[in-house]
Amino acid sequence: MKKGTIIVGSGRGLLFAKMLTTTFKNLGHKVLAMVDINPTLHKTLRRRLDSYGAQDTLVLRTLGEALEKFGPEAADSVMVVASNTAHAELALETLNAKRHLFLEKPIAANWDDAVTIANAVAASDLIVQLGFVLRYSAFYRKINEIVAAGKLGRIVTLQLNERLSLEHSNTYRRAWRRKQSNTGGFINEKCSHDLDIICWLKKGQAVPVDIFSYGGRELFPSKPDAPKKCADCPDKTCPFRYDRHKWDNKEFALNVDWDTQASCTFNTDADVFNHQSIIIRFSDGTQATLMAIAYSGDPNRDIIIHGTEGYIAGDLNAGAFSWVDYRTGEHKEISCNVKNDMHGGGDKSIITEFFDCIATGTQPFASVADGLLASELAFAADKSVKEGRKVALSEFNLNQA
Repeated sequence: MKKGTIIVGSGRGLLFAKMLTTTFKNLGHKVLAMVDINPTLHKTLRRRLDSYGAQDTLVLRTLGEALEKFGPEAADSVMVVASNTAHAELALETLNAKRHLFLEKPIAANWDDAVTIANAVAASDLIVQLGFVLRYSAFYRKINEIVAAGKLGRIVTLQLNERLSLEHSNTYRRAWRRKQSNTGGFINEKCSHDLDIICWLKKGQAVPVDIFSYGGRELFPSKPDAPKKCADCPDKTCPFRYDRHKWDNKEFALNVDWDTQASCTFNTDADVFNHQSIIIRFSDGTQATLMAIAYSGDPNRDIIIHGTEGYIAGDLNAGAFSWVDYRTGEHKEISCNVKNDMHGGGDKSIITEFFDCIATGTQPFASVADGLLASELAFAADKSVKEGRKVALSEFNLNQA
């Protein structure tokens, strides 16, 4: 008999609830409860769930209420899709209640919480999946298949870029992700799964040993003479001008601070970086680079891999990459049949695998250990920016059991 799940967090968590109720209704994993600590959102959340056909899904304020209402025989899993700072508390509560855990990326907003989660998972025999959705995209999986088969030889350099849209940049200027303390940093929040892709592709060849990074906030230089609110600003063509109508039509954006959203994007209290470049050195002397920027005229992810036996260059939005085999001289164009999907179709695959792992007792493709390493790299990168030096990963004390 299929069991149900509890979802904590009504942002991306609401997307998962919709998918489980509609697209993946055949999985039979009913969403028994949606948890959100903000009771003012509950009426809107109720309406959204009803529109998906999830009239029986309860809307509750705490995970404790949901766990008490639904024992392990009813709800054998919890999907934690809440804010990063709550991950440790919610993960431990889930594991202590003997429920399988889906934990959204990044693993946590700080190193101590990340290690606490990793230790708890290591002591548990439950299924725990880290929400590294890019690993589940057809695009990166096909690339990894070629790399893992040795067809590129030894990977010498990896180059990854992520460019956000003008609209997406708002998340890091006016929403909760604008604060370092809430996210663990721009790279940890936005690009921990890009760092994971780097480590995944190098797996079996080498491990990261140190990192150097530059970053800053120059995309949004301070404008102290500008009005505090968009409504008072004469610059009517500003691409970041506040538009309440756009937000009113966002299906999964429920918890919006309208006062902060109405602020001038150049006069907010945001303290995260909005552009950052990272160089990672591996134990075999090879390198990887990652560049992330908070807005661009060409929002996308791309990747270039130089190996001793071949070369790959790909574009996630196009869902395609080119592959050159140096020995045969063959040049192949490979399509993954998923276009214009920011996660390359990975959202569907990651949800399916979580419940498959629970059913079969197998371990998920993306683990908490993977999440710990990715966030370690992100925290080390920020440390490098702030201290202006190369940071060795050995400087982080894992304190793991």
